[in-house]
Amino acid sequence: MGYAAPLLCGGTLGVTRAVSAPPAIIGFLRRVGSIGGAMADGARGRRIGMDPALRGGPAPALLAAPLTFEIECLTSRSARRGGRHAVTLRGDGTLETSHDLAAERVAAAFGGYCSCVDVVDVALPALAEVVGLLTRRVRPDLRRRVDGRWSVSKSVACECPRGFASAATAAQHARSTRHLAARHRIPERLTRLLVDGARTVLPAPEQLMADLTLQARVREPGGLARLWAAGLHPDDIAEWAALAGAVDEPLPSSYYLGVAYGGASTEFLAATLPARPDGETAAWLAWLPLELQRPECRALLAAGLPRQDVVSLLEAGEAPERLAAVAEECGLAPVVVSRLVAVWSRAGCILGAGLVGLLAEHGLTAHRPSATALDELEKAAAVHPHAPGRADLGVMAALLGGRGAVLEALERGVRSAAEVVNWMEKQ
Repeated sequence: MGYAAPLLCGGTLGVTRAVSAPPAIIGFLRRVGSIGGAMADGARGRRIGMDPALRGGPAPALLAAPLTFEIECLTSRSARRGGRHAVTLRGDGTLETSHDLAAERVAAAFGGYCSCVDVVDVALPALAEVVGLLTRRVRPDLRRRVDGRWSVSKSVACECPRGFASAATAAQHARSTRHLAARHRIPERLTRLLVDGARTVLPAPEQLMADLTLQARVREPGGLARLWAAGLHPDDIAEWAALAGAVDEPLPSSYYLGVAYGGASTEFLAATLPARPDGETAAWLAWLPLELQRPECRALLAAGLPRQDVVSLLEAGEAPERLAAVAEECGLAPVVVSRLVAVWSRAGCILGAGLVGLLAEHGLTAHRPSATALDELEKAAAVHPHAPGRADLGVMAALLGGRGAVLEALERGVRSAAEVVNWMEKQ
């Protein structure tokens, strides 16, 4: 008769799919987002932290059906090889072995050793993560840095590299026995026993990626396999491909990686992609910073604006309604006004209808102000009482041809871009 040992598991792993019988474990874990520093409960929902203080407490149900696999059993801490026997992880969070664990613990007090006792007492907090990562039902906690390299949640004991060239290499490190052992503060040999045992009952990735229709939804040749290496399950790919159903071309891998690791809101993607349904825009939206994922983005994309201008307008807090009103007041095409306002916003200037009208009237809609030059001009102008604001100074420089002419106009009492026109006519 086997003995059931309680599973001590940090984190929260639920279940959605039942398993017909071990070892068929495809789909036995609920997809819970990233696991590492925290796990995501929904794209923009609350975060469930894997607080180390929770380790050792009671675990929620882990499996929909028992999972049985063989594990190597060592009878000495220095042993390199041991016999193998089956263990069963049950849905109520207990592990069943063929050992009498109570007797094994007594033997350990007299100098004996059984690695399965250590697995039960020390290593089981890592089991949920091991199985989840190997089956891709739990994603590693990866981040793409500004420089394009990838990083994992670091563990001092692991001495994780500073960065990785790709998501796949970062995910491979997150699945390594060294990293998992360091994260859970357990001997690496015990983690290896769990990893090696669990791998024996896993289906071959090729079986999961045989869907030719799904392969066709990833742009790059072999993209589905590379996404698997990066920690993504084919079910994720299918779901996110359907999310971008408005796009009738294969989606780049960066889109799927963005949804997985970029924090994109699926609601935002579904609502915004129809405004410009192409693969490059899908990938761009998936990596758009969370604070810019606003409803205005759809209207700006639908207006035909370049993505750089869309970002500038979102960062400046420009509403499409205001841009349309300015365009109507000035008698200009909305896209012309939107691009003009976007360009000037990158120099720190907010253009109203009056300034837009002046630029258009004098053929200066293609003018590109310099933020650095405007910084210097603002400092120089500050000595004058009632000095113009930054946007006025920028338009004055565009009208007059440079800093020197603006400073001369200020000396003569000119205090706005509108006054510059009158002053120029009198020269």
